[in-house]
Amino acid sequence: MCRLALITILCGSLVWSCGTDEDQNPDPNNNNNPGQTTYKVSECGGFAQLGKSDAPGYCDANALDWFYDKATGKLKLMDKRVLLNCCGDHSVTVKQESGTFVITEIDAPEGNGRCQCMCVYDFEVTFDAGVAPVGGMLPIELVRDTTDDNDPPKTVFSGKLDLSQGSGTEVLDTSDVGAWCESSASQGPSSQSYAISECGGFARKSDDTYNASSYCANELLLWSRDPKTGAVTFTDQRVELNCCGDRSITAADQGGVLVITVTDAPEQGGGRCYCMCVFDFAVTVGQLTGKVPVKLVRDITDDNQPSKTIYSGTLDLTADSGAVIVDQSPAAFCQ
Repeated sequence: MCRLALITILCGSLVWSCGTDEDQNPDPNNNNNPGQTTYKVSECGGFAQLGKSDAPGYCDANALDWFYDKATGKLKLMDKRVLLNCCGDHSVTVKQESGTFVITEIDAPEGNGRCQCMCVYDFEVTFDAGVAPVGGMLPIELVRDTTDDNDPPKTVFSGKLDLSQGSGTEVLDTSDVGAWCESSASQGPSSQSYAISECGGFARKSDDTYNASSYCANELLLWSRDPKTGAVTFTDQRVELNCCGDRSITAADQGGVLVITVTDAPEQGGGRCYCMCVFDFAVTVGQLTGKVPVKLVRDITDDNQPSKTIYSGTLDLTADSGAVIVDQSPAAFCQ
C-alpha cells in the first residue's frame, strides 16, 4: 500500500483550498466566550509556510507556543504541526471549567467525506480580554476531537502555563510524521542550497500576493539575485507531479551550460499515491551574471521515460530578476 502524502486530495480540488479558515473567528459554541476568544486555522503546512527559512524545526514536533502580554492581559496560543486528514472542517471551542481553560480543536469531515491524504495544520487561539492568572500560573487543557474516528476526544496537554515568563513552548508530540511534513534542506557544496514547496507552491493561497489564476496559467522558470551576496535563485514554478515522492533539485555546470535538474522518485523507494499535486522547486547557486546558457531537466525515475528537457536557452542575468514560460499546458490539479 502506498503511503499518502501531506499534500493533495483525490476529490478534484487542491488541499490548500479546503477545510481551513485563515480569518479570525469567534468561538460560536460558547455563549459566555471566556476571555473573548477568537481563533484561526492555517492552510495545509502551517502559518509559516513550509519550505521557507522562517520555520526552522517545524517538522520536528507538535508544539504548543504561547505569548502573554502582562500589560493588556492578551494571551495567544498556537498549536503547531497537527496531523489531520486533508479534507476537514476545522473549528475551536473554549470553555472554563473550575478555573481551567479547556480548548477543544475540532476536526470534522468536510461536506460528505474525507480524502485519501494527510496534512499538517496550525491552530491559533487568542484571548483578547484580560487573562489574569493566579500567581502567574494559568491552568490549560488542550483537547483534540476528530469527530468521525469513533474515539473520544483526546487530551494532548493538561497543565499550567507560567505566564510570568511572557512566552514559552510545550512539546506535545515528537513522533516523526514523515513525508507529511518536509521542510527545506541543503545539499552539495556550501555555495548551493535548495527548497521544495508543499502542494500549491511557495506562495500558497494564504499569501496576500498569491493569485491562483496567474499561478496556474503556466509553468515558469524564474530567477532572482540576492543584492547582498550576489547569489542567484532559480525557481521551477508549478510543476505537476504525483503527491508522494522523494524530490530534489540540483544545479551543475556541464560544458558551460548551467543544468538544473529536478528529480522525482517514488517515496522511500516504492511509494506513490493516487493523486497529483503542483510544486515549486528552488535552487540557489553562487554568483552568476551576464548571459548564461541554462537547461532545465526533469527526471521522473519510475515513468520508464528518459529525463525530459523542459527548457533550453540563454537567460540574461544582468537583470536582477526575470521569468520565462517553460510550459503553457494546463495543470489539472491546479485551481
